[in-house]
Amino acid sequence: MKAKADEQRLRRERTMKNDAERGSMAVGIVMLVVAVTLLAALASVMAAQSQHDQVRAAAGIAALQAADAQRGLIADVPCARAERVAAAHAATAASCGETERGMLVTLTRDSLLGRVTATAHAGRSEKDHARGGSGA
Repeated sequence: MKAKADEQRLRRERTMKNDAERGSMAVGIVMLVVAVTLLAALASVMAAQSQHDQVRAAAGIAALQAADAQRGLIADVPCARAERVAAAHAATAASCGETERGMLVTLTRDSLLGRVTATAHAGRSEKDHARGGSGA
């Protein structure tokens, strides 16, 4: 009788041990899934930031080139120049226009994460504008 009771006790202990191992494995899998999800989210945020930085830099270059064309430093039509700069940076000139002090250019780029937009202004400084200078 004692042997049978010992055998049942050992079976219960093995079952409890197996259940505990299965439970810890489930916790490990859940932690792995959470870690992978967080890494994917972080990668997406970093990619979006990188896209925005690239479009913002391209908008700045396009605005500078357009302002130089506006001031006659480059023989070109200002907005046509901005469109070519945008195309060279895989972007589209969404808007381009003259302001009182220079050129205002907005570029867009479609990416896997959505549309990225950036606007830049370039032209005469406020000091040059106040004194009526060309800023050249």
